[in-house]
Amino acid sequence: YGPLKRSFFPIMFFGLAVELASPGKFYPHYYEHLLPLLCTVSALFFKDFYGYLETRNKTFAPSLIGLLFLFVFAHLSYPQISYLKLHGDEISLKKYGKFYPEVSEVAEFVKGQTQECETVYEWGGEPGIYYYSKRRAASPINNIFPFIMGPADIRSKRLTRVYKKIMSEPPALFIWNRGDRRSFKLDERFQKLLTDNYKLSKKIGSYYIYEYKNRTKCG
Repeated sequence: YGPLKRSFFPIMFFGLAVELASPGKFYPHYYEHLLPLLCTVSALFFKDFYGYLETRNKTFAPSLIGLLFLFVFAHLSYPQISYLKLHGDEISLKKYGKFYPEVSEVAEFVKGQTQECETVYEWGGEPGIYYYSKRRAASPINNIFPFIMGPADIRSKRLTRVYKKIMSEPPALFIWNRGDRRSFKLDERFQKLLTDNYKLSKKIGSYYIYEYKNRTKCG
């Protein structure tokens, strides 16, 4: 239909703002959906303003637009300077609290308590435990979301599938995130499984780590 009119971009911006606000929940990473549009609109602004300056004074137009760009860049960079002095863990604590440092600590513990040939399972929603510990999950369904999302009959089948898998091939460690903000309640079958076959090994923050009582060496 031909080139887009400039009015398309502000309309699209407000449309995206409404889209992101409509779920009623706001998360820090939502801004990334606006970045392409904001960058495009900013580029168009600099192009238009440069054209306007050229009509006034061609000699000073490049210098003026350069100063404006530096001002904007400095203004956006200033809040980020403090982060350059911080370690990654410190940035995580500042932005997200203890959530990710706890995940890292749990993963280190899991790695130290297991062999590469052993499996672990987390009743929760943080796959970082598997990633940082370099240990395989005891089941292909390795977080709780498939059990709490979707039709009830499908969720039940998934849960039964995982339960049978864990019963037939018990993981060396079973990690239960009891303090997760999504309030992950342990299924009754898994509660009985922990009571009968596992013992509490360690508690790290909201994570309760259970060890299989009849562990045997592998590899």
